[in-house]
Amino acid sequence: MKNDIYAIIGIVYTMLVLPITTIMGNSLLYWLILIAYLAWMIITKKTGFSIVMLSICLCQPTITSEEFDVDYINNLFSSFYYVLLFLPFIISIYLFFIKGYRPFKNTILISIVFLIIGLMYGLSLPNIIYKIVVTHFAFYIGFYDRLNFESLFRLYGITVLVTAVYAIIDYFLGVTPYTMIYASLVDYSQYDWYVKRASGLLGNPLILLLVATFYQALICYKGILTGKLPVIPQLLCLTLSLIVVSRTALLSCVVFLFFYFVHIKSKISGKLIMSITIIVLFCTLGIMYYFSDTLNDLILRLSTGNNLHRQSSFQVTYNILSDNIFGIGFENYANLLGKYAAQGTNTDVHTLDNLFLTQLAHYGIIGFYIIYFYVYYFLQYIKIWKRAKWNKEVFYLILAFFISAICFDFEAYNNICFVVFVLIGSAFSRLYHYYPKSCSLTPQYV
Repeated sequence: MKNDIYAIIGIVYTMLVLPITTIMGNSLLYWLILIAYLAWMIITKKTGFSIVMLSICLCQPTITSEEFDVDYINNLFSSFYYVLLFLPFIISIYLFFIKGYRPFKNTILISIVFLIIGLMYGLSLPNIIYKIVVTHFAFYIGFYDRLNFESLFRLYGITVLVTAVYAIIDYFLGVTPYTMIYASLVDYSQYDWYVKRASGLLGNPLILLLVATFYQALICYKGILTGKLPVIPQLLCLTLSLIVVSRTALLSCVVFLFFYFVHIKSKISGKLIMSITIIVLFCTLGIMYYFSDTLNDLILRLSTGNNLHRQSSFQVTYNILSDNIFGIGFENYANLLGKYAAQGTNTDVHTLDNLFLTQLAHYGIIGFYIIYFYVYYFLQYIKIWKRAKWNKEVFYLILAFFISAICFDFEAYNNICFVVFVLIGSAFSRLYHYYPKSCSLTPQYV
């Protein structure tokens, strides 16, 4: 806990100060203080700087509004992020060229090829570079931070807690630092037209759900390590999943709990049963007394919601590839999706809500390489999983990644993509620490 205090200060400062000062338009001084603080953490070798940077991502609303200059806020976060990333970039260059601490061998080549493909398909250079930054570069920020799992679980848990508090206040009271932005959106209070869903600081319930999904992955791994499921974090995660009123949340909970019980089947004890009983009891009472409207909304979405959209995405992608072996690119993408919509299922298609299918629609057969760009580290893990004794932390992160990827195009949101790859990089750092011979890194890193 003592080693994490500096990161905790950075997280709390970031998530309490930045949203308010940014919306007020006088955040320059506060950003400069944060940049100086992160520089001090890195120079003095304080761990946790990667989670402080991650917490900045959880303060950025990912919405559009014609009535409010939300682009100013997004650009402000992005611009300062380039400054923040400059610090660990210098460290990475130092480690790579001077100390000989080699990253995975192919990441530079993969990024160069990605850049070339992006330019061929008309993407702007800054947009391509940003994609590389929030994936592979974010991975190494998490990797070089060298957090142990207890510290990561504690620090990411704090970011989730603050995120959840904002979301709960938003859900019940309709108040956030970005209320002015949300109020400028048509029917924001009736998200999805017929149910209310929490967004908090992130402006999108699906992104909020992804934050909870990756927290659930860490909770399951923590439960395996300790032999008991952490009750308070699990209740927090379930609350966050509940107020986004998502069918994906139900799928995620079922899948994670299934694998969790598979992994601990030989460690089931009275304490574990007691912990699960307490969680179920609190959830039941909470839903009955505080979330009855939420439960009704979720039942409404399950009974009347249209699942044909995601089902039809496979047929839409097939139709696109049948006519366009190299995809339909990015120009007029939404309109072209409607043209290739699967007749008889859903013709009103504006997004595929699937990371993998979206890449195939954009790039055609080249999309398989773009998918490789995003899942590269998981493929490396599969190659060495036997020597790594099937590390379950990485396994649960893979699970969280794929559940999120098949439910929406999270790679389109740079801030949340950064969160995902920092967590993956942090897990690989611990994987290498315990099984150094199993990773494609030079031995000097030990």
